[in-house]
Amino acid sequence: MLARPYGAAGSSGMPGARLSSSPETLRTALYDRVPGAVKAETCRQVFEEIRRRVGKIHCSLIPIGAYLPRKFMKDHHASPEDAVQIHLALGSSWSVGCHWGTLRQKALEHVLDPPKVVQAELERRKMKPTDFEVMKHGETRGIVVQGGMVSKI
Repeated sequence: MLARPYGAAGSSGMPGARLSSSPETLRTALYDRVPGAVKAETCRQVFEEIRRRVGKIHCSLIPIGAYLPRKFMKDHHASPEDAVQIHLALGSSWSVGCHWGTLRQKALEHVLDPPKVVQAELERRKMKPTDFEVMKHGETRGIVVQGGMVSKI
């Protein structure tokens, strides 16, 4: 899990902006731990600890694919429902679902299902669809962070 302020490798290039990226979300969060972090029993606790240490996260890239069967994948990859919970635990202004739809991998869900499941979870939680978005393959977005607010362009 990375949360990088301006000037760090891979940073956004905007002063004060923080980008969060979680490549192997659950395995990293629960087993590898954030260096020096308190022992966490749940994934949510790890991401809340990141929020406490780093502060405001402006944009999060959160994996949503390769999550079934849960019995096997739950310790490695976030489900779309987990991803929305991670977004909330981080307090991210805007999150983007990633790590889905390009390779079959060893997961059982259809490669195009994750965005639909994210949308259903957002509806279930009565959240705005613009809080956590899944872009089309090849789509790009620009963001501007000013005064702690994220504007998408």
